[in-house]
Amino acid sequence: MTSTSPGSAIIYTDSYPPELADGSTVALAEGATFTYQCGSAVPFQQVLVGLRATSADGGGWDGVVISYDVDGQEYELTVPTRVFMCGDETEACKEPDA
Repeated sequence: MTSTSPGSAIIYTDSYPPELADGSTVALAEGATFTYQCGSAVPFQQVLVGLRATSADGGGWDGVVISYDVDGQEYELTVPTRVFMCGDETEACKEPDA
């Protein structure tokens, strides 16, 4: 996503395509070109990762790996995260111990 306002960053949304603030656009990540440097205030670019349930089983991910290249050099960025989706057929999750 490319936006002209940092306040339009997307942390979570229930829909795709997401509702966008004026001046924001979304494009597929594959083949996208990121032109703004890290730390740029505006405009800024953000990678949106979408997850979709495909059954009532529920499930989760331990992270996301993003492959990209800069001037022909390939890199991988691993974003460790724990994302869970509850399903109709799963038991309710217990709260973690404090």
